[in-house]
Amino acid sequence: MSYDLYLASPGLTEAAFDRHFSGRPHYEAPGSYANDDTGVYFSFDFAEGDVEDDADPEAPDLFRHPHVAFSLNYFRPHAFGLEAVAEVSAFVAAFDCAVHDPQVNGMDDGPYSDEAFLRGWNTGNAFGYRALSDKLGDDLVVADDDLIEQVWRWNFDRHVAQAKMGNALFVLRLTCARHLGDGSPIVYATWTEGVMTALPEYATHAVLVRRPRRSLFSLFSSKRDQIETKLVSIAEVAALEGCTWCATPIGRVLLAPAQVPPSRAVRAAFEGGFPGLGKYAKPLPFDHVLNASLIASHG
Repeated sequence: MSYDLYLASPGLTEAAFDRHFSGRPHYEAPGSYANDDTGVYFSFDFAEGDVEDDADPEAPDLFRHPHVAFSLNYFRPHAFGLEAVAEVSAFVAAFDCAVHDPQVNGMDDGPYSDEAFLRGWNTGNAFGYRALSDKLGDDLVVADDDLIEQVWRWNFDRHVAQAKMGNALFVLRLTCARHLGDGSPIVYATWTEGVMTALPEYATHAVLVRRPRRSLFSLFSSKRDQIETKLVSIAEVAALEGCTWCATPIGRVLLAPAQVPPSRAVRAAFEGGFPGLGKYAKPLPFDHVLNASLIASHG
């Protein structure tokens, strides 16, 4: 079940299609988009066109010429559309494309606009929620729309944010998870021992990461090179001496820690038991995070 948009242009050839995508980030192959930072993916597929005598006479004329089929799955967080619209818009502008949009509330046969794209995508995505919301299980989590968009924007912009913050502080990717107890959404970044990290105010938790402590047993253990983790609420991190909320060029963030060497309280946070993230939460890919408003409307 997907949003499908068809694009055509006199200047569209397979070679031109390949050249367009060759210099664009996040394309694993020409037309195949997958952003490892955000978890968003979609595709553009080139077709030569059907010029045979027995071609479907009711098919749009656009299908008889070289064209591209854009596809974006439904039953996804709304931010998939926000990321896709820039890529579709760039392709349409590059080739001055005619469009065929069969979606309800779509563009029909044009003209193309970002507003119309998002309108059609959001309408179809809502239909996907209505059709599939009974499939909810423990491999999905429902989150507020604002939180979903904040997580997406942070991850989408994090390399730009890292450049603004410099090399002294790490701007890490946010991950969504489902709390194993009540099923609520968790948003976390990893905080590795000894590393200065920026945590945005909409993160709910941090996952503390350390190397296993040396012991006589660890000398003979095959797991001595593995890491240990612990889930800690953002409020607990903020309460540690040496961790400070600060206004920065990338917004209000919690600096953990704000300076080195770290305080005694920060060092103590990395001691004691590290039961592992999996004891309390199940990390999920972004396409398994669903909009609360759409679930409420169609669940």
